[in-house]
Amino acid sequence: MTLSALLLTNPLKKPLPEKICKRCNKPFSWRKKWERDWDNVVFCSERCRRTKKTN
Repeated sequence: MTLSALLLTNPLKKPLPEKICKRCNKPFSWRKKWERDWDNVVFCSERCRRTKKTN
């Protein structure tokens, strides 16, 4: 959903911050469980965190 569509459906709700996963290079959004630690989060999942990038 685009930003304009989100604002039309609920103008009070702001889009969540996003980051790019260091392992799979896919975007992932802020989650409540990462609230205190968002600045340190670099992987989108436990699987990406455990798997080393082999390029």
